Amino acid sequence: MTADLVLYHYSGSTADITLRILNLLGVPFDLISIESKAGDLKTASYLALNPNGLVPLLVHKGTPIFESAAITIYLGETFGEARDLFPSRGPLRGEALKWIVWGTATLSNRLWTLYGSKSDKDLEAVSEAMRVLDNELKNKEFLLGSEYSIVDTHVAEIVGWMSHTSLDMNQFKTVASYCERCKNRVLEDVNMDTAEKKSSNAFIDAFDTVVFDAPPAKVYALLTESNEFATWSGTHAAIPHQHGVEFKTHGGNFLFKFVTCITDKMIVAHFREERWEWDGFATVMFALIATGSSKTTLNFSIYGVPGGDPEKKQHVQAWQESFFEPMKAYLKRGAPAPFCGVDIQVKDLNRAERFYKTTFNWTFTEMPEKPLVAA
Repeated sequence: MTADLVLYHYSGSTADITLRILNLLGVPFDLISIESKAGDLKTASYLALNPNGLVPLLVHKGTPIFESAAITIYLGETFGEARDLFPSRGPLRGEALKWIVWGTATLSNRLWTLYGSKSDKDLEAVSEAMRVLDNELKNKEFLLGSEYSIVDTHVAEIVGWMSHTSLDMNQFKTVASYCERCKNRVLEDVNMDTAEKKSSNAFIDAFDTVVFDAPPAKVYALLTESNEFATWSGTHAAIPHQHGVEFKTHGGNFLFKFVTCITDKMIVAHFREERWEWDGFATVMFALIATGSSKTTLNFSIYGVPGGDPEKKQHVQAWQESFFEPMKAYLKRGAPAPFCGVDIQVKDLNRAERFYKTTFNWTFTEMPEKPLVAA
């Protein structure tokens, strides 16, 4: 490590906010990927820097700083002001501090409570916070006025987590337009080439929305049930009905392990691609929302993909080609699309097994009958 700034990061956490801000600011930093399940957050060396045992943790010239809001404020004051991404001292600085703290203390905390309870009461609490933001932005382009700042980076990243809830974002059109402006503004300044120069382990995110001609229960089954998965993909995956157990799909090109699943509503998993030289995991999230009586809107997002990978649009296209388009084709025709360019239509599991055993030396395994449920 050679940079004055070091970020300890865990994909799919609030450390993603800090990572995005560092990339936007363009300051050199080193990135240390943390694997929480491996106990990295509880080692004596890490607890000496952050006794809370959490991420993000930013170390600047040997001084550790934790809490995402505090880190955003510190980065703004230290680097953002000179780059016109954070206001100088005065009333506008107060506005900046207000919305950064609100994003973490109010919106983020209510979201995490909702993730744990899934109750209507907590969903309404999140909706209430979103109405506050929606009203604030009715006559503003960004939170501090007409200019984008890292305050918007901080808040918009948290708002993005709404896609993993059942909240109907159509009722917050002002916020939705604001988030789109924020994405466009960031893409103007930050591309993967520059991000790679700032950190050899820089990350990108990918987001997409897909509509399926099937109810959420069917889409959920297509992604979590081994036999259902085979019908649309033409490839076997021994999908475990428990969390934290690794399994491979698409000829071993993808490695997954479930983090949490809410039946027919949400899937969160860590994943990696075989071709990655980086040995960590990214996080993929699917939020399934019923649209009408027989359709599903799937909000899809990825966090923590290695920076050397293709650009955002190319990565989304890869998921479209490997997952979403074959699923759509199966739902439309009742038969899977060809897999990996191989000219074959898998009509039944016996033929699939014969083909993939010959091609990849795979065999099918029996799976439990009970569906995957949240832990």
